[in-house]
Amino acid sequence: MIKTKSTRWIMVVVVMFSSIAASAEERVVWQQGVDYIAVKELPGARSDKLSPAISEATVKQMLAGLKYEEEASVPDLLGYDHKSASVFSASLAERLGQKVYAQLVQLSAGEVVTFSVSEIAPQILGLGGKPVTTSGTMFYTDGALQLIVGELRVNFKKRYIRAGYPIQNGRYPTLAEMAAFRLDTGNLNEMSGAKWKLLPGGKVQQQVRPDWISVNVSTTPATSV
Repeated sequence: MIKTKSTRWIMVVVVMFSSIAASAEERVVWQQGVDYIAVKELPGARSDKLSPAISEATVKQMLAGLKYEEEASVPDLLGYDHKSASVFSASLAERLGQKVYAQLVQLSAGEVVTFSVSEIAPQILGLGGKPVTTSGTMFYTDGALQLIVGELRVNFKKRYIRAGYPIQNGRYPTLAEMAAFRLDTGNLNEMSGAKWKLLPGGKVQQQVRPDWISVNVSTTPATSV
């Protein structure tokens, strides 16, 4: 029994120090509860700051128009047309786009913007709602804006608990307790085992991977908001 408890706490300590190490590599520029936006170096990104000629509206429109489709749980033998859904609501895309753009135009070579943001997703028939969190990485390279999604509309508390953190006194953790925990923000070299894919929209968007969209912003018309 003692051995089991010791093993569990060793795992918890390892997870805690992993989160601390990850946080040390990033520069948080905004945080509210478990939501945050940060800047960090990402080897291999070949990124640079966004050209001032690209408008904030372009970034907001990219986020607002981004859709995804979940992988079918069973083989689709009937040709069922799976419906797509928006990654971000219009209001969240507006807020995230504004904050991310402010960092993209200031990045140094090799830096990227990482984020984790939450919103309330409406339930069936619009009754109530549940909090969902999406995390990812954005950067600009070779005239194109890159977006990699790490976690898509997940339950943050469940991810926190599954990572090995204990539940104190039989209750869910508070936002303050979870603030240092980081969801996966995507990987340049490989995709996680997610059962969804992003859907490119328009001629200027290209799908690099199921979790990675590239937008040729040099050919995207700038519009005002």
